[in-house]
Amino acid sequence: MKVFIPAIVGHVPDGVVQCVVSFMDFCYLARRSSHDTAALAQMELAHQSFIHHRQIFKTVNIRPEGFSLPRQHSLVHYVQSIKLFGSPNGLCSLITESKHITAVKKPWRASNRHNPLLQILQTNVWLSKISAARVDFGHRGMLHHSVLAAAYAEVGFDIGEDSDDGSDVPNINLLDENIDDEDAVDVVPGPYADYHTTFPARPAYSRTSDDLAEELDCPELVSLCRRFLYDQVYDDPDINSDNVDLDDCPELEGRIAIYNSATSIFYAPSETSGPGGMHQEMIRCAKLWRDCIIYETEI
Repeated sequence: MKVFIPAIVGHVPDGVVQCVVSFMDFCYLARRSSHDTAALAQMELAHQSFIHHRQIFKTVNIRPEGFSLPRQHSLVHYVQSIKLFGSPNGLCSLITESKHITAVKKPWRASNRHNPLLQILQTNVWLSKISAARVDFGHRGMLHHSVLAAAYAEVGFDIGEDSDDGSDVPNINLLDENIDDEDAVDVVPGPYADYHTTFPARPAYSRTSDDLAEELDCPELVSLCRRFLYDQVYDDPDINSDNVDLDDCPELEGRIAIYNSATSIFYAPSETSGPGGMHQEMIRCAKLWRDCIIYETEI
């Protein structure tokens, strides 16, 4: 509040400043470790002030259709929920998003996308059983440390008995004598490769440049692509394709292949993911997101 509010004063309408102040007042009150009747009353007043002042966003045509926003609507239930269940004490509601990634997104990506609900449920059941087995094996002395540590041991890592900080995470030391101790931190064994992106074997569809521009209702698509190709062919930092005559840009011939997904493999040293820190991500785009088109051509 001490930084953000002074920064926006004079740059946005006064009503926006008052709206943000009311919202921050409510947030600071909600984050308290304990609440009494006076604090709850202040929360009610801050919420009513926020509801009143947020109309400025409708007045200046930022939210002309209203404020049907789930996170803003949830503010209505804060006071009553605190009375019923106690103070949230700074609890972040984004915890549900992290659980959604583990319980829904990752199992869905592991499915074959056909009737995925049963596959997602089955994957979650398997993961739960694996976690239960891990606990049981640990109690029986059959599995020391974590599964990750056991996997590291299989591929040639030296697993220490105890960690330096006294936690359950073991020390992991590379056995390769050619690697310095500093380089051994957060390093995954295996080859390092340059990043690259691959597309599916077949595109979702293909069009000529003129047909695609008409389909997307983007008349300037052809000229934008030609200028883009100019920047790729003539990599001169002193020349911008926007300042070049369009006739001097490469012609856009053939058909343009449109893909709805692509796989990107890149170096991620901060994550334990794949040989040598390599990480893989799937890029997907929806047809209605016209600013998310994957374009590939040969010059």
